[in-house]
Amino acid sequence: MKYATLLFGASLCMAAAAVPAAAATINVANNGLDTSTCGSRAAPCRSISRGIERASPGDTVLVGPGKYGDLNDDGLLSGAGEEASSGNAALRIGKPVRVVSSAGAVLTVIDAGGGVFWTVDIASDGVTFGVAGGGFTMVGGQFQGLNCTGQTNLRIGGNIATGSPGSGFVVYSNGYVEMTDNIAHGNASVGFIIGSALETSRVILRNNQSYGNSEGILSATYGRHEIAYNEVSNNANRGISVDFTPAFIHHNIVTGNGVGIVSNSWSPDRPPSSGPVLYRNSVIGNTRFGIFVTPGPVRTVVKENNFFGNGVSTVESVPNCGLANFTGETLNAVNSYWGAPTGPGAEPADVACGNGPVTTTPFARSPN
Repeated sequence: MKYATLLFGASLCMAAAAVPAAAATINVANNGLDTSTCGSRAAPCRSISRGIERASPGDTVLVGPGKYGDLNDDGLLSGAGEEASSGNAALRIGKPVRVVSSAGAVLTVIDAGGGVFWTVDIASDGVTFGVAGGGFTMVGGQFQGLNCTGQTNLRIGGNIATGSPGSGFVVYSNGYVEMTDNIAHGNASVGFIIGSALETSRVILRNNQSYGNSEGILSATYGRHEIAYNEVSNNANRGISVDFTPAFIHHNIVTGNGVGIVSNSWSPDRPPSSGPVLYRNSVIGNTRFGIFVTPGPVRTVVKENNFFGNGVSTVESVPNCGLANFTGETLNAVNSYWGAPTGPGAEPADVACGNGPVTTTPFARSPN
């Protein structure tokens, strides 16, 4: 009996040792100090960089409202309490931690000061950067707001990227990345660029807003990306540009751009297994065309989209063109809504145009 009791006690000790330590919260605040022991609520760190340094994998770095990065607006990241620049980014997240704000993006600003390439660089798998209602505003990067070049198991949410001379968010996946509830506006290039090196990798881009950029969203080679339920509006050129990949583009509202949605390009050395699917998007009031389909190594599928108010530019020879088929082949666009219950036609309805025929019947009599 004594031997059995010892074995039972030993097994309990082994089980207890196997339980991982509970994740901790490292606090960062504008009234904090970057010390070797900072991070408690009573003694927070001043910089997010020091908070990350103090955190262990799986911990949460909780950032209070205020300004971080270039605190004195001198274009440098060397002062007390400023972020420990990696040379390329104002804030580099190099371990699997959660970095979230307590007051949301509007009240929590990371300013790169114009002295580094990116405002935020995610350089580790397993990172959460922002959540809905708990993200950051990123400004001051020379190239883009947020950069990620080949990580997996990332969650990026609730953030704002604005005023970049380049793009707002540039995210390449090496497995799975989820981006939700972010905003990109007023950037000189693209609001969101997503891509991957492998067709098996993907980025999920849902419930984001991209407006007032040169372009709204670019889905680049090679992955099975999903772009869904986003609002893409008033971008000067293309709203959504999708390379010939097995991407799924659905239920987006695409309004007031130069061209609503465009099929784009591919890499000849690695042809895709299938093309993009454009399904139930509402493509409204875009200046030149609603959807513009170009020839590629695989077909673009266009299903049950809503077209109206497109093609108002006098530059185009065909007015109110909702769907421009320039593949030279027949494009099947049945069950689409063309802006009137009578189908394609003169305003207020849209029409199909291009150098290839479009099958439009049967058509939807009300928006999908």
